Amino acid sequence: MRSIGIVAGRGAFRGAGTRLFRMWVVAVAVTVGLVGTAPSPASASPAAAPAASSYRPGRDVARRVVLNASGDGGWVLDARGPVRAFGSAPGLSGAPDWGDWRIARDLVVNADGHGGYVLDGWGGIHPVGDAAPVGGSPYWAGRDLARRLVLSPAGAGGWVLDAWGGIHAFGGAPPITGGPYWRGWDIARDLAVGSGGDAFVLDGWGGVHTGAWTAVPVNVTAPAVTGINGEGTTLTATPGTWAGAAPITYSYQWYECEDADVGSCYDDLGSDASQTVDGRWPVAVMVTATNAFGSASAWSAVVESAKPALSGPWPDISGDAVVGATLTVTPTTWSGMEPITISYRWEACDSVYGGGCVTIGTDSDRVTLSAAEVGRYVRVSVTGTNPAGSEGYGTAFVGPIAAGP
Repeated sequence: MRSIGIVAGRGAFRGAGTRLFRMWVVAVAVTVGLVGTAPSPASASPAAAPAASSYRPGRDVARRVVLNASGDGGWVLDARGPVRAFGSAPGLSGAPDWGDWRIARDLVVNADGHGGYVLDGWGGIHPVGDAAPVGGSPYWAGRDLARRLVLSPAGAGGWVLDAWGGIHAFGGAPPITGGPYWRGWDIARDLAVGSGGDAFVLDGWGGVHTGAWTAVPVNVTAPAVTGINGEGTTLTATPGTWAGAAPITYSYQWYECEDADVGSCYDDLGSDASQTVDGRWPVAVMVTATNAFGSASAWSAVVESAKPALSGPWPDISGDAVVGATLTVTPTTWSGMEPITISYRWEACDSVYGGGCVTIGTDSDRVTLSAAEVGRYVRVSVTGTNPAGSEGYGTAFVGPIAAGP
C-alpha cells in the first residue's frame, strides 16, 4: 500500500516538480504513519506551569521571558505589549497594549524587579513599573527594525539593536563601535553587552560579531577655563566632553604654574569648579571624571595672567645725578590685557637700602633734581595697571646726588 501510494504520487506530480512531489510524499507518510507528528505546544509544555503565568494555548503571542533575581518567578512579554508576571515576581504596571498588533520586540527588567522597559518594533522604549522614561533612543516610524534592548551595566541608558546590525546608544550610554552592519538585510538577532566594554552581535546564521564600548571615562575634548586671570578675579572650569559609561561625575583641582606648560603646575589652589585667583601666576585646572568603572583625569590649557607684566627691558634711570639735572626712566614694553596705563613714583632715600624715603615726583617718567636731594639716592617705581590688576617694577638707585657746579 505504501509503495503504490508513492509511485502513483510520483507519476501524478512529475510535471509539477520535485518540491510538490516531496510535499505529497510527506503528507502520505504522515497519513500512513511513516513519520511521527510534532507535539503541540500544549503537549510540550511543563506539566505544571508557574502560578499566574501567561500561557495562551493556541495563540502565538509570547515573545520574551525574564527571570527575577531569585529565579523563582519572572515576567513574560506578550507580542501585543502587555507584561505578565509569574511565580513570585511582582506585576509591572503601565505596559503598552496594542490590541491585535504584534509589535512588541523585547523586555528588560531592572535589577530590583520593580521596573523595566518594553521595546517596540519601531524603536520606541516604553517604561513599565517604576522605571523612568529614557531619551535619545532611535525611532523608525512605520519600519519594524528594532530587535533587542540592552541596559548599560553602569546603570544609565543602554543600546538598541536594529535588524541590520546597527547598535544605537540612548539615555547617556556610550556608543558601541566596531560592530557589524548589513544594510537592508534583516539578519541581526541578538545583542549581549559585557561590563568590561565588550559587545557581541548574533546574526541569523549563528555568527557572533564583536564590538566595543568605553566603560572607564575617556576625555574627548579638554576641560576649559572661562574668566580673566587677574587680581581678585574668579575663574570657572568646565569639564570638557567625555566618553564612558554614564553617569559620570567630575571633580576639580586648580594649580598655579611657572609657565605655559602644565608640567610646571605645582602649587594647588582649590578644588571647586570656580576659583578666585590673584593673577600673579599662570593657572590651570585638572578635571577628574569618575564613573562606576573607574576614573581618568585631563588638564585644561594654562591660563596666563592678564595683569600687566614687563615684556621688555627692566626700567632703568638715565641722566646725571647732580642738582639741576633731569633724570629719565627708560621706556619698556608690557604684556597683559589692554588698555594698560603706566604710572611713576620717584623717591629720594637715605641710602641704597632705603630708609627715610620721600616722594619727589609722581606725574611723569622724569624728574628734575633739587638741592633737597643732595647726598641722597633716587629711584623710580613704574606701575602698569589694567582691568586685571596692577604690577610695579622698581629701578636701581642712582646717587648720591651731588650739588651743582
